[in-house]
Amino acid sequence: MAQSETAQSYWNAYRDHDFLVLYVISEDDAGNDPTVEAIADHAAEHGLTYPVLADQGWQVQGRFNQDTSMPSLTLFAPGPEVIAVDDPELGYEDIEALLGI
Repeated sequence: MAQSETAQSYWNAYRDHDFLVLYVISEDDAGNDPTVEAIADHAAEHGLTYPVLADQGWQVQGRFNQDTSMPSLTLFAPGPEVIAVDDPELGYEDIEALLGI
């Protein structure tokens, strides 16, 4: 499952539990800062209903994503507490344990 589809499934399952998915895109395919319009088009094209951030200048991604992979998927639990950054091993049981559900 693609990262954005995985994120969408997490969002659908846990958004009512103060769980936040933040999909951060710091540059487009040409290496330029993404525009808000391009990000909105990307979200609409892929049916994403969770927040997608156009991170111009890597201001957000640099805080959470230490390996600078793109796009980056950061998951937040209440607090907010960062519970995962680009973790392919993370699954539903892990999220539920962190959320206490």
